[in-house]
Amino acid sequence: MPRAGRWARKRRFGSRRGIVLAIAVMAMLVLLGVCGLCIDVGQAVYGLQQCQNAADAGALAGSQELPYSTPATAMARSIATANVPSSQSSLFSVNATYYAKSATVPNYGIAPYGGAVVVTAAKNVRYVFLRALGFGGVTVHRSSVATKIITGTCISPMWISNATVVQNGVQINMLMSDGPHCAGIPGSFGFLTPNGGVDFDLCLKGLITPEQAELQRLRENDYVWAYTGLGVGHFRGDLIGDVDSRLKRAQNTAPWSGDTFASFHGDNPRIMIVPFVDYIDGTGSGARFAVQRFGAFWLEDVITNGTDRYIQGRFIDFTTPGGTGYGIKTTHLVQ
Repeated sequence: MPRAGRWARKRRFGSRRGIVLAIAVMAMLVLLGVCGLCIDVGQAVYGLQQCQNAADAGALAGSQELPYSTPATAMARSIATANVPSSQSSLFSVNATYYAKSATVPNYGIAPYGGAVVVTAAKNVRYVFLRALGFGGVTVHRSSVATKIITGTCISPMWISNATVVQNGVQINMLMSDGPHCAGIPGSFGFLTPNGGVDFDLCLKGLITPEQAELQRLRENDYVWAYTGLGVGHFRGDLIGDVDSRLKRAQNTAPWSGDTFASFHGDNPRIMIVPFVDYIDGTGSGARFAVQRFGAFWLEDVITNGTDRYIQGRFIDFTTPGGTGYGIKTTHLVQ
């Protein structure tokens, strides 16, 4: 065979090998791109969800500490960080920002009383397949906003002994003047001094402002002091007698007017959030107590029969002021 023919065939074969190689490279790039879309982009989407979960948890936790900026942001960062996988903690970053009352919260609006906390969680997602195409990774992030919005009733300025046995639906005497309730504490008849100079009658009626309600927010192990000098007609008027008493408001105002113990709105004025306490020391207005827990009671009556003077209530459940069960509702995840 002539040499020219052999060289021509070699050139054609070499050209075909070059085309096959190019097609193979292109197919490999397409395959990497498809894998990148399926796996790497999927990892980014999963990272977004992880960030949202961490941000939501942090914002809700931080809002429990509002309106106090340092505790709120510290709690928010701590809980948000605790909600990321420990094996991937180096890939995440968390930031918490406090916004005071009336400040403009980005992507939300004006912060209500008590302020707002914004938590942003970010994750550095490292690509595997798309790295071959020159994409090293991406940082994804999500934010969550929680606010404090106070509604419902405030903590009632009275106390119940922590040793009192209670059961859901069972009526008890919430307060008995000069009875076993106050045994060994001369001059203390079961009422508490409101914090911050808040008016006692308005506090017992549950008619104070959100700012004043914040002052009445107690926690376990807080100290509280007795309030003395009350006559039975005084607290009777606040609870059932006056036109703006708890009982009259509940009976005459929608949507509470149709409520019963078996079916009621969580912010009904008849629901009283009362601290359960242990007596520490002191007498009279100097009697000091330590808060141990809180109970929600359905106010039923004030009995004044001779020397018998007590407030009747039906126990609902143990609760936490600021929770979403009864009375004060303080935290709300808004975004």
